[in-house]
Amino acid sequence: MKILDGKKCADISEKKLKKETTLFIKKTGGRPGLGILLVGNDSASTLYVSLKKKKAQELGFFCEVVTLSKKASQEKVIQTLEKLQIQKNIHGVIIQLPLPRHLHSEKVLEHLDTKKDIDCLHSRNLARLFSGKDLQYSPPTAESVISLIRLSKKKIRNTSIVVVAKGFFGKQIGVLCRTYGGNVIQIHSESPDFLEILRRADILISAVGKPHCITGAMIKKGAVVIDVGTSNKHGRVVGDVDFKTVSKKASAITPVPGGVGPLTVVLLMKNVLKAAQESDRIAKRVSS
Repeated sequence: MKILDGKKCADISEKKLKKETTLFIKKTGGRPGLGILLVGNDSASTLYVSLKKKKAQELGFFCEVVTLSKKASQEKVIQTLEKLQIQKNIHGVIIQLPLPRHLHSEKVLEHLDTKKDIDCLHSRNLARLFSGKDLQYSPPTAESVISLIRLSKKKIRNTSIVVVAKGFFGKQIGVLCRTYGGNVIQIHSESPDFLEILRRADILISAVGKPHCITGAMIKKGAVVIDVGTSNKHGRVVGDVDFKTVSKKASAITPVPGGVGPLTVVLLMKNVLKAAQESDRIAKRVSS
């Protein structure tokens, strides 16, 4: 059984990104800028925002985090987002998900500037992803999943892939797996024949956000298991997968923490730099 070390992959990618960022700062005199909007005090979300801010600062980026009360109105959230993303020193913007239940996530995400939507969550960017058109930014979570599947040496093309998820990131993962030729089934925990479908998966990807909801009894022997979900359990961040039982049957598995998360953060920063480079190119064209 192989542990898919996302931290090691992230460290390799980060070295290259740091060199590119240093060169950008030297050439332009400016820094790539990341804006993060956090609504509420969910412990897993707060942790991930702190990790993103820390990584941005380590790379030499400018990073501004705006935190709103979990009771903030939809109007307040949208106003704050729009105020954050019009700043010239902010090149990429993310809204930390999930949002509190009283907010309509799709309507909030529609107010993202598509050119600064580095998570690829605005409907126009999602549509481009679903249609297979070129994207300005590749979705970091989905790209991380693809990278870790490749690390397992399991081929994607013509392979049975099951994605357990309901949200935006699950959709992105499913689409990207199909783009690479996988035979993808997208389900959620209440889908008919849930267990039967799980046990047919050669590659199982879970992005549910329920602690240890996938156990060893649910998976096919020799499956590659990618755990995207994060939850707080007894003060610890854990994944969807019960590592102890699943690792006994899987051929490869991602840990939580240390799997998808670290690589996703670095790929997100890569998109911030890309946005800053594009902004610089546009500014030069306008001035000339």
